[in-house]
Amino acid sequence: MSEHDQPPGHRPGHQPEDGHAPEDESVLDDRIGVLAAHIHILQAQLVTTLADYNNGE
Repeated sequence: MSEHDQPPGHRPGHQPEDGHAPEDESVLDDRIGVLAAHIHILQAQLVTTLADYNNGE
C-alpha cells in the first residue's frame, strides 16, 4: 500500500501491521474498562430495582 492509499490521519511509519497505533489501543482499552464498570453498576442497580419490585407485589 503506498503512502497515497492510506486513510486520512495516517502517519507513515507509525502504524503496526494491524493498522492501529498502540496509543489508540490504549485509549480504547481505557474506554472499555470504564464502560465495563458502568455496566457492572447498572446491573447492580437493576438487580436492586427488580428485588424491590418483587418485594412490593
